[in-house]
Amino acid sequence: MQARNNNSSITFSCRMKKDLYASLLNESQKRQVSFNSMINNIAKKYDTWDKFGDDIGFIPLSNIALTQIFDILDEKNITSIARYVGETIPKEMATMSHIGDDYEGLFDLVEVIANKFGTVSILKKNGDFSFTIRHKVNKNFSLYISEFFLAMGKSFKLETNVDLVEKNIVIINLENKLYDYGNIKNLKLR
Repeated sequence: MQARNNNSSITFSCRMKKDLYASLLNESQKRQVSFNSMINNIAKKYDTWDKFGDDIGFIPLSNIALTQIFDILDEKNITSIARYVGETIPKEMATMSHIGDDYEGLFDLVEVIANKFGTVSILKKNGDFSFTIRHKVNKNFSLYISEFFLAMGKSFKLETNVDLVEKNIVIINLENKLYDYGNIKNLKLR
């Protein structure tokens, strides 16, 4: 495999099965994103999420299962669970990803995590990020997402606020004010 450097990216070639290529190309056209963006998103998801699945204990759950679970939980339990998970799992992932003091790397991680909750739209302005997360669960899950991100932001010393918590949508803002980022190097795992 030959690679050409171009500032922060490289160009290289690799082999792929024809049917996989056709499927991914079709999906990129359907989503109206470039094939290159599709492949980069898949690789980023693997690098910041999938490779840690066994170590952290990720399991897939359907929207139906999540709806049933979150319908039973009360606000106090949802908040408690979200805060614990929001403080713990992102730190573990940041440590395993060797993010160190890479500010952009941290926000790449936040983006990948946000995408695990639903469909995400990201607005970046002056280094600040606004994440609009749309999901298909219920209002209690929106509460979970908002509390998760507030806890995660606090654990990373990020200025975080929640603009909207509705039945199937949450809007979270992260400001480009990373205080005392060196603490990320000394994160404690549970």
